[in-house]
Amino acid sequence: MTRSIARLAAAFMAGAALTDGARAEAPEAQIPASEKPTITFGADKADCLEWSDGCVTCRKQADGEAACSTPGIACLPTEPSCTRLRRAGGG
Repeated sequence: MTRSIARLAAAFMAGAALTDGARAEAPEAQIPASEKPTITFGADKADCLEWSDGCVTCRKQADGEAACSTPGIACLPTEPSCTRLRRAGGG
């Protein structure tokens, strides 16, 4: 009985590892914009300094990385949009 459970657990873990690996290798270009996390919205928008989906607000930091707020428990996000653009002249 114990061997059967161990074999079943090993088979399950092997299947889970294959599934996770396949998901991790999927090219990001194939993921529709509506399914990408809000934090990634500003990555290819150099002039966008702050963006939001109505639940989460993200802001580019000095190092170019994004920092985002935590969404409310009952929030229904919309398509992200830029809420603050870089002004001509740098800021």
